[in-house]
Amino acid sequence: MNFGGVGGARVAQLAKARAL
Repeated sequence: MNFGGVGGARVAQLAKARAL
């Protein structure tokens, strides 16, 4: 999963938080 740059990392974090 690569959203591109720091913004992508933030999106990944949000997705992880949602999974929790």
